[in-house]
Amino acid sequence: MLACYLDDSDATSSKVSTIAGYVAHEDGWLRFEQAANKICDDENVELIRGRELDGADGCFKGWTLIKRQKFLDRIGRAMVGNVLFGISRSIGKEKWKVRRRQLMTLDNLHKKTFSSLSAFGFCFGSIAIDLKQNSMFEVTDEVQSSGIAYMLESGSKNNPDIFRYLDAQRRNGGLHVDTIATEVDKRSCRAAQIADLYAFYSRRRMNKFSRFGGKLEFVPDIHKIHVQPKILHDTGYVQEPFIQGTNTRTREVFNFTGIIERDPRP
Repeated sequence: MLACYLDDSDATSSKVSTIAGYVAHEDGWLRFEQAANKICDDENVELIRGRELDGADGCFKGWTLIKRQKFLDRIGRAMVGNVLFGISRSIGKEKWKVRRRQLMTLDNLHKKTFSSLSAFGFCFGSIAIDLKQNSMFEVTDEVQSSGIAYMLESGSKNNPDIFRYLDAQRRNGGLHVDTIATEVDKRSCRAAQIADLYAFYSRRRMNKFSRFGGKLEFVPDIHKIHVQPKILHDTGYVQEPFIQGTNTRTREVFNFTGIIERDPRP
């Protein structure tokens, strides 16, 4: 079965909310865990956190930039052939608040959906629907026929929002009945820790995108340089959130989760 490890990222000064992580089959995750544990044991790294890696703090206290780059390069190589791809969704906090209020006035469906949905919940929904429908990931058949397991960091205040979303989608047939969400201790697996890495760096990247409208180029961060080129990373900024639309030609109603602006590949 497919498993997607996800982590959310936020900061008081950030203009965006982000959720991000990686997808692999269970045997791929097992192989990655073994390889990543060997790397971390070699470097005496107990816990990988994006904020600490970036700031040379925690387990990375005193590490030079070159040492951190080499560590990330090894982690990235351990993902190749084991982890299928990464996916990240961010949305502007203020834009979400305004648009959420507008959508709740449309009809009872929108009011019911958005009254209890946070920005993190919407970003999760965008990921869940994309994995089900977007052929670029090459997992749609499996997600539609067998479901997928979402693994979330235990204790996150946003998890109940995700549980509610999944329950509603399963009941109305939007997701396979075997699609589940489970909480995991971040210290228990490296998969949850690399989700933290991706969430941290993609939030910072999309925060700059939000602030400057994608008009300025910035020096790539070390995650983008040393991990992102090795496997597909779909880093998206939700420009406009929606839950339902109508084909103007056929009048067919279809579901989608927003207009996505994608971070260009390095």
